[in-house]
This record gives sequence, structure tokens and C-alpha cells, in this order.
Amino acid sequence: MELERENRGLLQVIILELKYMKVQSYSHFKIELLKSRETEMRKFDGKDLVNWILQMEKYFDLHGVPLLQKVCIAANYLEPNQFLWYKWICSHKPLVTWSIFTEEMIAHYEDKKRNTFFSQLINLKQKCSMEEHIEDFQKLNIKGNDIPEK
Repeated sequence: MELERENRGLLQVIILELKYMKVQSYSHFKIELLKSRETEMRKFDGKDLVNWILQMEKYFDLHGVPLLQKVCIAANYLEPNQFLWYKWICSHKPLVTWSIFTEEMIAHYEDKKRNTFFSQLINLKQKCSMEEHIEDFQKLNIKGNDIPEK
């Protein structure tokens, strides 16, 4: 009787472990499936900088790119003129981290006079469908996430 109970308990433990392995295996399979899909990253051409940076960060997360490799990988997604800018930055800085890279990109490619967050917010008008207008606002909202509430 007691041996039967022990066997049932052992069987339950084995079943739970198999279920856990199945869930882990499925999760790993899903991640590998997502990674194996050809990720279509557009090359940065000097326009739509914030979205390009966000897409690169999503790419890095999906592929588990280590911090020290982010800039090297991102450099592969630069158009020729932007790649020349990147080479210039590398020649003028002893170390170019992802943080430095994005800060320098923003400083170089954002038009400070016409393209500030506040000027874009003030000038945001609905010119198309409501869905497209909401999308435009969301794109703008991403740029303003570091602005204090005051």
C-alpha cells in the first residue's frame, strides 16, 4: 500500500517535470522560430531616426545581442553616407557604445530648428485618417517620453 502511494507520488513528480520540460521546450522553440525568421531591418538613411533606433533595439532584444556588439551590428544597417558618419565618430571617440552612438546620431541627424518635440507637437494636425493621425501622435509621443510633466 505504502509502496503504491510512493510510486503514485513519483509518477506525479515525473508527469509535472515532463509538463515543465514541454513548456520550456515550446517556449524555446517559439523564440528560435522568431529568431530564424528573416528580420527585415531597413537601413538608416538619415530619416525617421527615432523609429530606426527603436527597431534596432527590438532587433537586439529578439536576437539577444550583447551590449558590446550592438554598435557593430547597427553599423551594418547604415546607408553609405551614414556609414561614413559612423566611421568619423569612431575615429574621434576612443569608445563608441550603443548609448554614445544613439546620442551622437540624434545630435547629428535631428533638425534642431524644425524638428524639436515641441514644434512637432504644436504642428501636429490631422491630415489623414484617424488611425494614421493616432499613429503619428504615437510616433511623436515616443520622442517625448523623457520630458518632465511640468
